[in-house]
Amino acid sequence: MIVVRHKFIAGRGKGSGGGKVVGIGKALAHIKYIQHRPGRDREQGGREMFNEREDSCDPAEMREAIKELGGSRVIVHKLTLAPEINPADKKAFTRDVMINLSQEMGRDLEWFAVK
Repeated sequence: MIVVRHKFIAGRGKGSGGGKVVGIGKALAHIKYIQHRPGRDREQGGREMFNEREDSCDPAEMREAIKELGGSRVIVHKLTLAPEINPADKKAFTRDVMINLSQEMGRDLEWFAVK
């Protein structure tokens, strides 16, 4: 498994519940950024999102899943996979990494990705 960088967005902050609202807002803003940031690989309407089951996911579905995590300690884990590896099928590579991570952690992970 190759994870170059890992960060997370916390769902709970100091104060009276404001942390989860801020955390959800940060997570949604980050997703908008990675989907629409400038670059040669940006498609019309944003980069295509995918997950373990589907080659093309509805971004609204993913945003709803994040909003439902408002009571969680961590809203989103952000993983950057090794950019120097250039597999022929980036989606298959990502799925393999996430399957391995899920097995190592001993839990089913729900994830979305952008290539």
